[in-house]
Amino acid sequence: MAQAAKAKPLRDVAPADAVKGRVNWSQKLRQNHRLLAALEKLMQQVGPAGSRVPVKNVAKVVPFVGVLIGAGMCFAS
Repeated sequence: MAQAAKAKPLRDVAPADAVKGRVNWSQKLRQNHRLLAALEKLMQQVGPAGSRVPVKNVAKVVPFVGVLIGAGMCFAS
């Protein structure tokens, strides 16, 4: 729980702002936004073999991750 207190709110991290208008992935984007990189990797594993995951598809999932994290924090309290 101590680590959760140190975490920034998802809206402050702003992965949605980082992907706005972006078409291609870059190494800098993956390094600066590890949540996006993790979601990209997960979506690649779930999708067809060798499939490419567009940045805009990952950006659509980010708000749902925030809701799940928030619900988990409320449940854990």
